[in-house]
Amino acid sequence: MPTNQKESPVTFSAQLWYSVCKPREPETCQMCGRRHFAHQPHDPTSPLYALNFRSTERRWPSWKDAMSHCSPKMQDYLLRMLRKHHMSAETHFPALTKEFLP
Repeated sequence: MPTNQKESPVTFSAQLWYSVCKPREPETCQMCGRRHFAHQPHDPTSPLYALNFRSTERRWPSWKDAMSHCSPKMQDYLLRMLRKHHMSAETHFPALTKEFLP
């Protein structure tokens, strides 16, 4: 950046972060930036979902949060799949840590 210009209130890293996180196509989920049907969970590992969720809930998302809008049948299926892969629905995904967030 030339020295004669004022620094933007949005830092370069924030601009870079936004360009990485924003949904690329109109048909992607606006919450997580991934393509999925409305009855499917959000992607809790998505940096966009992590930021969106953390901005409202003040904590990192978990699979339980990502599937909270799903039907009980879908939630049961997802919990079985998580257990099958030795994962917990309570696992939080700090996709972004100190190096990216204040």
